[in-house]
Amino acid sequence: SEIDALQAYAENDPADLAQRLGRLANNVDTFPLAPSPQTASTESGVQTEFLQELWRDLKDLVRIRHTGELRRPLLLPEQKYFLRENLRLMLYGAHLALLHGDRRNFELNARRARQWLRDYYDTQTDTVQQAQAEIDVALRSHATNLPDLTASLVLLRERRARRNGS
Repeated sequence: SEIDALQAYAENDPADLAQRLGRLANNVDTFPLAPSPQTASTESGVQTEFLQELWRDLKDLVRIRHTGELRRPLLLPEQKYFLRENLRLMLYGAHLALLHGDRRNFELNARRARQWLRDYYDTQTDTVQQAQAEIDVALRSHATNLPDLTASLVLLRERRARRNGS
């Protein structure tokens, strides 16, 4: 049963998953950031101007905020750099945790990287969609725990002790 468990775990191939995450981390600079909010173009005309002024006055009286909606601030170039570097660190963290068998940190970093891709990057592009798919595959594949081999180790040690003792 332990051999079967090891074979099932080997099918997930943690080294291959880690290599894929490493490639993603190396390619973070190619992921396009989400577009900044655009300002509405103004039309000419006295009536349009009056309606816009009326609308601005009404907006000052009432504020509606959607709490589920992410408000993307305009990012300065140095902020974009740190955004990309933080995503890269999350992916490398997932990569290392996967190689070390640290499931908790792997999932934490992978889920956070996936969320950052959704929040800050243009999810309409192929590269970001492929990155999200790679992270999802890694999370699904690494759902199995490393099998417990202690019973086999105890049995092997007992047989070795008997053989050396005889």
